Amino acid sequence: FTWASGWKLRIAGCESVTRLSQYIGDFHPLAHVNGSCGCNFIALICSSNSAVLTAISLFITMTQMYKVFVKDVAIIVTSNKDPYPDYEVLSLKDVDLLKVIKKIEKGKLKKVLLFSKSNKKLLKRLHSKLPLVKAGGGLVMNKNNDYLFIHRNGKWDLPKGKANPFEGMKKTAKREIVEETGAKKLQIIEKLGRTYHVFNRKNGVKLKLTHWYLMETDFEGSLKPQEEEGIDIAVWLKKEEAEAALNSSYSNIKELFPNQTLDFKRS
Repeated sequence: FTWASGWKLRIAGCESVTRLSQYIGDFHPLAHVNGSCGCNFIALICSSNSAVLTAISLFITMTQMYKVFVKDVAIIVTSNKDPYPDYEVLSLKDVDLLKVIKKIEKGKLKKVLLFSKSNKKLLKRLHSKLPLVKAGGGLVMNKNNDYLFIHRNGKWDLPKGKANPFEGMKKTAKREIVEETGAKKLQIIEKLGRTYHVFNRKNGVKLKLTHWYLMETDFEGSLKPQEEEGIDIAVWLKKEEAEAALNSSYSNIKELFPNQTLDFKRS
């Protein structure tokens, strides 16, 4: 596989860069880890070990940014509000997130930022605002470089699902893919990152944190959509078909792909 997304960078022959990318790899793929001056920290990395060490030291003081999707509206959660001058800024510590969500759903609020001065407390505060549901899912490729998609509730999606108690995220992602599509023999290649979105259930609004993995498989059997989960199609899509499917997908799914372009390639 060749990974060409902006949050993680591999350079042939530069092991230091690879190790550094692994060091930050558990961050949200959209956590554009910017320095205090707003410069993307990837730009600081080159083949020089001293540059890598400099980047690591700067990383400690860098700000974080996450997106929480309410339908197609992204709530920005960050410790640096400067890049968002036209957003309504609210304190993450004190905000009533349910009220914010209701305003967004009614179309009364489109640009909102939840601000926390503390990087360390950013995720803790976010996770405390709503009941948190952890899930795992994956982008799966077969030997023909086709992509595994599902169709549910009128939208194209990637297979994913809620973690069982004490279940690791990798195991969750594999299990859910097998259950929702029937695809087996899955091998995890990379962690793509994580996304956030809110959803409604009978017992209230919840926040879903999904951990995503890039996977490959040599499975050649028939796909079987899990109808009891509302899935009516499980299918392998070619690159052009997958890109078209993203136009009728969820915003958090679209954000997994740079510019809606599938630039993963099986070697």
